[in-house]
Amino acid sequence: MRLRVIFLAAICTAIAAQNQPELSISQCSSDYGTWYEAMSMAGSAEAELDAVNRLPMEGLIHRMEEMTKCVAIDSQKQQWYVGLAGTYSGFAHIRDRDFIERHHLMDTFLSEDAAGKR
Repeated sequence: MRLRVIFLAAICTAIAAQNQPELSISQCSSDYGTWYEAMSMAGSAEAELDAVNRLPMEGLIHRMEEMTKCVAIDSQKQQWYVGLAGTYSGFAHIRDRDFIERHHLMDTFLSEDAAGKR
């Protein structure tokens, strides 16, 4: 799981680097604090999921990309940023999988993946 998070973080960093304003340590720290507090104040895993589900997918991707970029910017809080980026990545994965299942695309996905289409 951790390797997947690191891999996703690397991909997100490459994507996020395009057409994005520069981040600062203070911006990273502020956004982390705001986003982490909103999730931690939810009180339960169910309430946390509900809070994250209110974000559109673009919001999840933005937060995941920003926290990934912050890893390189603020070496003292790298673990914080990796953790939150991984959390958002996990929620995005759940949403992706739900979409695939809801639209009955899992068999197609698995067949193509087995055939090496990646």
